[in-house]
Amino acid sequence: QGMRVLDLGCGAGRFARHVAPVVQHLVCVDSSPMLLAEARTQLNDYNNVAYVRNQAWTLTVIADSSIDLVFSQGLFGFIGPREFVAFAAEARRVLRPDGVFLFSAYTFDDRRPTDRIPSSLRRLTEPGRLHSGLPEPYTRDYVVALLHLVGLEMSDTMETTVDPTNGYSIFASRPEALVSGSGNVASPARQAGRR
Repeated sequence: QGMRVLDLGCGAGRFARHVAPVVQHLVCVDSSPMLLAEARTQLNDYNNVAYVRNQAWTLTVIADSSIDLVFSQGLFGFIGPREFVAFAAEARRVLRPDGVFLFSAYTFDDRRPTDRIPSSLRRLTEPGRLHSGLPEPYTRDYVVALLHLVGLEMSDTMETTVDPTNGYSIFASRPEALVSGSGNVASPARQAGRR
C-alpha cells in the first residue's frame, strides 16, 4: 500500500489502472502525448497518479532512489539493446536500494549470445533510436548481461507464451538487495515459496 511505483511506457494505462488503487503513488511515463492523455482519462478517479512525458531514454524528472518498483510491460520488446540499457540504467538510478525492476521481454530464438554484446553499449554515450517492426528478441542470458552492465541482477523470471512469440517477465534488483533479502517486492515464485 505504501509503495511508490513507476510505469515505464504506460501507454493508455492498461496496466496502470490495476496498480493505481493499491499503491501510494504511481508515476506513468510515456513518450506519446496521446497515450498519456488516454491514461489520464483511464485513471481519472485516482489522485495518486502523476504523468510524465519523456522524450529521450532518460527519466531526469524522477529523483534518485525514490521509487520502490519500476515496471514495464511490453516496452522492451520494441526497443533495441542500446535503449534497453539506457532505460535499465535509469531504472536503477531511480530505484530505492531495495527496489525492484520488473519488465517483460520477447524471445523468438537464441540469436543474441552473451559474448556478442557490442562494446559501444558499455559507454552509453549516444541515444538510440526507437526500434521499428518486429519486437527485438532477447534471450535470457542476453538480458542478464545487459542488466549486469548497469549494476542490476536478475532475481527471478516467469515464462509466458503468446503466439507467435515466447516471452518472460524478469525481476531485477541491485545485487546488495538480493544478498540481504531486503527487496520489498517478491516475485510470484518467491511468494509461493513463503506459503
